[in-house]
Amino acid sequence: MAVVLLAAFLMIACLLALRFEKQLTDVLPLATCILILILYVLAFSGGCPRIDYFSTAIVVGAVLRVLFLSGEKKKKLFAQLRELFFAPSAIAAMVLLTGAVLLTGNKIATWWDDLNFWATDVKALYALDGFAAKYTNAASEFGDYPPGIQLLKWWFVHLKPDGFSEGLMFAGYYFGVFVFLTPLLSRLDEALQTDRRTVKQLFWTVVLVVCLAAFPSMTETFYLGGMCADLVVAVIYGVILMSCLEDRAAPGADTAAADTATADIADAASRSRTFSNLRIALYLGVLVLVKSVGFLWAAFALVFVWFWRLHGAADKKERNTAAALHHSTSSRQWRKLDAVLSAHEAGGKTDRGGGFDGVGQPADPA
Repeated sequence: MAVVLLAAFLMIACLLALRFEKQLTDVLPLATCILILILYVLAFSGGCPRIDYFSTAIVVGAVLRVLFLSGEKKKKLFAQLRELFFAPSAIAAMVLLTGAVLLTGNKIATWWDDLNFWATDVKALYALDGFAAKYTNAASEFGDYPPGIQLLKWWFVHLKPDGFSEGLMFAGYYFGVFVFLTPLLSRLDEALQTDRRTVKQLFWTVVLVVCLAAFPSMTETFYLGGMCADLVVAVIYGVILMSCLEDRAAPGADTAAADTATADIADAASRSRTFSNLRIALYLGVLVLVKSVGFLWAAFALVFVWFWRLHGAADKKERNTAAALHHSTSSRQWRKLDAVLSAHEAGGKTDRGGGFDGVGQPADPA
């Protein structure tokens, strides 16, 4: 069943990437958010294991859809998938995430906070297949903690059918930290635009993987030994802020040429706006489920989103006004030049005091 679960997760990511024409690294966090939100709904009725049925339906539906595609469409789809999975950023992300999972396979819970809540709550989710009943939380001191990252840990533990694995629980935690950093790798494809795999690509891929793996330790070291959710809150908040900056450079961010935009440009702008709204909604939805203080961070994030979009709208209005003025000024200059040239061709000399004579020299006003 683990293969089906992983395949369904990747299919969701691929569907998002193909629909919105994004790199795999841009949509892996969104697929993770969707997974967490689905598990959150299922956990209320003790139905977390039902994710198996959802995953099976996704895989079967995707396979049937591909089988019924025509030859040309199927060939195009496989070419797009090959481009997605073999992009330098995707390879770097897979190395980072797979390495994090493999290197934490033998970890056990030893930190006090893990034993008090973060590990205990995951084991309760595993035993009950969902949330505990009212007043029966196994870690009652932290009963008000939302279960966002706990559900992702549960999903990783669920990959192993023969019992609870603390190593997989840690793997789920580290996956939850690093998957929200993968959008940073998207710049790798822009910097290494080439059809051939080169030593330069390999070098920078390795460097970026190492740097990204070490990045969280610049702010804290608790995550190296434990599973507290503070770092996950921080990286989700950070990726929301990064999304605000990316949205301003996305297609459709500048509407100065909206009147003459082609259908393809308009469609790209629409997809970009939809992706931007979906991305912010999913990030905020999971941010408030990771820790109680997530609501406060979500409020701050909304302020930044509102500011950047308002500031971007003001910039667009200013650029549109400048473009209109430039167009108007250019038109007047061209009309004036056309009048001068027409007069020059007609009489060899304009009837204005500041015209030109027949050989292109300034005319004598007298």
